[in-house]
Amino acid sequence: MQLTKTLLDGLALHKEKLTLFGNYSIEQRASIVVLKEDSNQHGSLGAFLAAAGIIVTSRGGTLRISMHFYNTPQEIGYLLEVIENWLK
Repeated sequence: MQLTKTLLDGLALHKEKLTLFGNYSIEQRASIVVLKEDSNQHGSLGAFLAAAGIIVTSRGGTLRISMHFYNTPQEIGYLLEVIENWLK
């Protein structure tokens, strides 16, 4: 859950540009974070993440990001960095 909290804290910095399903708190939350699949001048967020080697699940206009015990804080940092680059 700490990795999920790290991700949510990073995403909260971009609330005005990203649509998160659910709230930014880890209370009563699974380790799955769901974002709306958006597009901008860089293309779709899902495709941008995939091109950066980040695996997420695209389902029904959403992107499901799941933390697992084998993920590291550095990987979450990289995910947030790639999302920030997509937002630029």
